[in-house]
Amino acid sequence: MSIAKGILDELDKQYAFSLEEEKRKDRILDVLIPQLKGDKIKRAQVDKIAESAVKFYSTRTTGLEELERKALLNIVKQNPAKALSVYTEVIEAEKKQGQAKIMDNRLVNFYDLVDVTRPEDLTREAWIRQAATMATDPDINNYDDMMMKLMDPDLSLSEIKNLNREYTPYVAPAADPTPDFDYSAINVLEPQYVASVRENIITDAIDLAEATRDRLDDLIRLNPTDPKASKEDLDGDGIIDGEWERALSEVNKILARSQTGILKDEGAVLRSEFGVKSFRDYLPKDNRIAQDSTFQNIYRGIIFDADGNLI
Repeated sequence: MSIAKGILDELDKQYAFSLEEEKRKDRILDVLIPQLKGDKIKRAQVDKIAESAVKFYSTRTTGLEELERKALLNIVKQNPAKALSVYTEVIEAEKKQGQAKIMDNRLVNFYDLVDVTRPEDLTREAWIRQAATMATDPDINNYDDMMMKLMDPDLSLSEIKNLNREYTPYVAPAADPTPDFDYSAINVLEPQYVASVRENIITDAIDLAEATRDRLDDLIRLNPTDPKASKEDLDGDGIIDGEWERALSEVNKILARSQTGILKDEGAVLRSEFGVKSFRDYLPKDNRIAQDSTFQNIYRGIIFDADGNLI
């Protein structure tokens, strides 16, 4: 074989190798570049969600101890999907009439992001201390910088392979598929709403008492000496026939408690048979009042047992 033929064969081999190398580079780039572009878009979307989540939590946790608040906000930045699922549920709950604004410990008790994200080998307190100082940006390559490197025509196959191996595809943080929300922690009514419900029940109780008073007045007027009067409730109205005057006296005592003055005692009106009936009639309109401590205290032993359960 001539020297010239050997040189040509070597050049052919080098060209073939170079061509194959370019093809391999293109195959890697064809996968890696679209992935980079897609990850950049996903990351931008998640960052936007995180911004909204942090804004929500920052305004709702001003009453927390500072270290816990810092930890919680850092955790929110790294788990925006979880935080946004909490936000959605909280806002829906607050749309209910009379619902108190959900903040601070009530928000934490509803869904404890600190505990949900806590590593198994750490206590909640230890995780708070660690999360309060942790970096909140994931350790991933800068997309634009890496894209510029990959666009370099002089980049070798081995360099592209190294970049491909070093790059970790971005995985967007996900919300819990079945979050364990504690709705009892947020089922708290505004004091103003409770006061308005209380006034409605008192008004209804007074109306019932006045209607009963009017009926008793009629019975006494129409039957001043009824020989048929018995000790039984013949009409099923809760009034024992023949004891109308005694019943009227009790009703008038209750009505006197509803008047302005030294005898006024709205609690007595609420605990009367008329107040109890009015409260029970109101429950179907808004059964959340059965969970409110104001009404549980008023009706303890009458409507609620010692544990706050309806009797």
